[in-house]
Amino acid sequence: MVGGGDDSKEVGTLAFNGEEDVIDMDPYPVQISGSVGGLLDENVPIVCGGLQYPATYSSDCHELDMSNGEWVEMASMT
Repeated sequence: MVGGGDDSKEVGTLAFNGEEDVIDMDPYPVQISGSVGGLLDENVPIVCGGLQYPATYSSDCHELDMSNGEWVEMASMT
């Protein structure tokens, strides 16, 4: 998964099993940097935490709904 480098909310490319699939994704719900991401069951992308613009830490986790490209809040790390 590739995101913007200037606290952008834009996210663009997913690659699975060595093949690149371009998915039309909604922008990430908040401007954030330094977050951590991974894959859950059956390659569901998630992003958690990070420094939210302008200067607060986020404990939220979002998953990408692969059917519509929408980021959905799924959990909090608190």
